Amino acid sequence: MIELKDLTKIYRQSSELSVKAVDRVNLKIKSGDFAVITGRSGSGKTTLLSMIGGLTKPTYGKVLIEGIDLWNLDDKTLSAFRNRKIGFVFQFPSLIPTLSVLENLIVPAVFSGVNLKTYRRAFTLLKLVGLAEKYHAYPHQLSAGQQRRVTIARALINKPEIVLADEPTSDLDEDT
Repeated sequence: MIELKDLTKIYRQSSELSVKAVDRVNLKIKSGDFAVITGRSGSGKTTLLSMIGGLTKPTYGKVLIEGIDLWNLDDKTLSAFRNRKIGFVFQFPSLIPTLSVLENLIVPAVFSGVNLKTYRRAFTLLKLVGLAEKYHAYPHQLSAGQQRRVTIARALINKPEIVLADEPTSDLDEDT
């Protein structure tokens, strides 16, 4: 379960200017639920997802996942927790240009150990997103939609309990 308590993020641009990107959000999402966050551009959706995922530290409030306050964890423990429990589909594909599709896909698994099962899962995910034949290609050789599908597969490689997706279908056509 994900629980947010008075979650707030303020970006200070100078001593006189600050932007409150997220303002006292309280939310509970139960295991197995599917939640959608909508809002205008610049309304704090990405910031909120980044705080839920343990990537951006809130100014105030708490992010609890399975009762664990993410921001009470040290960096090493938080990184391991995030890698094991959370899959990310970022707003922009953010593939590593010098790695092939297959290598980009398994990057999250490197931290927990890559073995033959990892490669089998990677190929299964590539088939699922319709890119099995592109495993050897590099990001610059893919369309924006194909890159997006690789990032979706990458988010699933570690079988995460939570998937946080920031505009995951923005580069995909309606059929895909």
